[in-house]
Amino acid sequence: MILFRADGNEKIGLGHIMRCLSIAQALRDSGAEARFVAADHRCEPIITQKGFECIVLNTDYSDMESEFSAFERVIEELKPEIIVIDSYYVTENYLKSIGKQAKTVYIDDVLAFAYPVDILINYNVFSSQTDYDELYKRAEEKPRFVLGTDYVPLRKEFSDCAYRKPERVKNILVSTGGADTRHIAVKLLEYLNDNPEKLSDYCLKFIVGSVNRDIERIKELSDNLPNIELMIDVKNMKELMCGCDLAVSAAGSTLYELCVCSVPTITYVIADNQLQAARAFEQKGLMVNVGDLRDKENVGEVLYNSIKELIDSGKKRESMVKSAYELINKDGSNKIANIIKNNTSKKEFL
Repeated sequence: MILFRADGNEKIGLGHIMRCLSIAQALRDSGAEARFVAADHRCEPIITQKGFECIVLNTDYSDMESEFSAFERVIEELKPEIIVIDSYYVTENYLKSIGKQAKTVYIDDVLAFAYPVDILINYNVFSSQTDYDELYKRAEEKPRFVLGTDYVPLRKEFSDCAYRKPERVKNILVSTGGADTRHIAVKLLEYLNDNPEKLSDYCLKFIVGSVNRDIERIKELSDNLPNIELMIDVKNMKELMCGCDLAVSAAGSTLYELCVCSVPTITYVIADNQLQAARAFEQKGLMVNVGDLRDKENVGEVLYNSIKELIDSGKKRESMVKSAYELINKDGSNKIANIIKNNTSKKEFL
C-alpha cells in the first residue's frame, strides 16, 4: 500500500493534491492500493471525490514536525511500503523520521536542501541533474532521481491529447489557480469592466477554483460583461482546454496540461516556487511570461497587453505550441507509478 501525504487549501492552493491524485490514480489502475493523509479537512472532499480514502490528522499543515506522533500512529496501523510526500513545509528532521518507518518519495520543485529520501521526483522543465549533484555533494546518501518532463504527472484524461495547430483566437481560458491568493481574476475583471471594449470580441472563460475566496466578487464583475463565462468546479478540464485558443495561467502544474492540449499560453508568477518554471518556459520559447505580478499594480493592463499581442502573433503562437507539445511525455503518471511499485520491497531498519 502506498500512502500520500499532501495538503491543499485557500492559502497554498491545490497543486500538491492534484499531482498526487494523478499518481494515485495511475497506481490504482495498475492494481496498487493508495490512500491519502492530510493535516486538515479542507482538501478531503477533493480526494474522496476521486474515490480515495483521506485520513485527517487535525494538525497544522505548515508545521509538519508537530504531526509526528499523529502521523506515526497512522503509519504503524497501515504499514505502507512507500510514503509519497508533497509539501513545501518538510524539514530534514521530518523526512528522516518518516524514513525510519517506510521508504519515502518526495516531489520537489524548490531544491531547498538535500532531502533524505529514497526517491526524489522533479518533473519540471527546469529540473537538472547537475543542480541536484551540487545540492547533494555533501550528503551521505543520494536518492534515486526521477527528473524531467518524461515524468510530468498529468491527469489520466490528458494522456490521449493530439496536437492541434493554432487557429484564429476565439476562446480565451483564464486559470488563476485553486486559491488565487493574489486576486488575479478579480484584477483582470476589474480592468475589463473599466474598459469594456477591450477583448469584447472574444469569449473569456474564467476557471474559479473550489477554495477561491473571491467568488462572489468575480460573479459580480462578470455579470457586467456578456463575453465572460465562469467555470466553477470544472469536471472536464481537458475538454475545456482543448476548446480554447489561448490561455492565461499561473506558473503551476496547469502549464503542463496546457502544453499537451496545444494551447498558446501566457504565464505569470504569484509565488516564489513559480519563478523557475515561468523563466524556463519563457527561455525555451514555450510560453510568454509576464513576470511576477506581486510587484505590479496594473495587473489587468499587463495581462490585457500580453493577450492582445499574442492574439496578433499567429506565427509565435504556432511555434510555442509545437515546441511545448513535443516537450511533455503524456505517460508521466504511469512512469512514476511503475517506479514506485518497483520499489515497494520492505525497508530494512537498523
